Amino acid sequence: MSKVSFDVIEEFLEGRDPQKYIVSIESNRDDNFVHLIVNDPETGKRIEKHKYKPFLWMKHDVTKMLYNGNRRKISEEARKYDIRFKKLRTNSDDGTIPQRMDNGYKYLVQTRNSFSDLERFFSRGGVNIRKEEFRTNFVILSLDEQFLIQTGKDYSKEWMIITMSIKCNLTLRQKV
Repeated sequence: MSKVSFDVIEEFLEGRDPQKYIVSIESNRDDNFVHLIVNDPETGKRIEKHKYKPFLWMKHDVTKMLYNGNRRKISEEARKYDIRFKKLRTNSDDGTIPQRMDNGYKYLVQTRNSFSDLERFFSRGGVNIRKEEFRTNFVILSLDEQFLIQTGKDYSKEWMIITMSIKCNLTLRQKV
């Protein structure tokens, strides 16, 4: 597999969107947008509305369980909920597929609708993504994390430092 450069890793960790002063994100499972709380020292606090596409990762085995493996029914229901499946690259540069990757999360599943619609699609197909028996077949991030990954935005570093300092201070006071 080709190596990932330090710059790519740094961009992912630090965000690729230069927007500053994001102090909070408000999201809701029933919406396909978030509200960003921005605390700009020059213009003050404001709330911005941003759209995103809720997503999750799933293993190949789910396709055999979903709607009893009926591909036509899966496609029909996916259209109804505006859901897209993207098969992820799991092979190395020489074409081999490591067993760990072959047994892993091979699909990115996205919708232009809400995360609730994504859940409903799976649930109607007989796979409740919240139930213990199916949970190991999915990777589900918080809606805030999904938005941050998708947009490349990041929380304000200054705000994170202030928040962590306050939490540490409160913890120390409670122990004294």
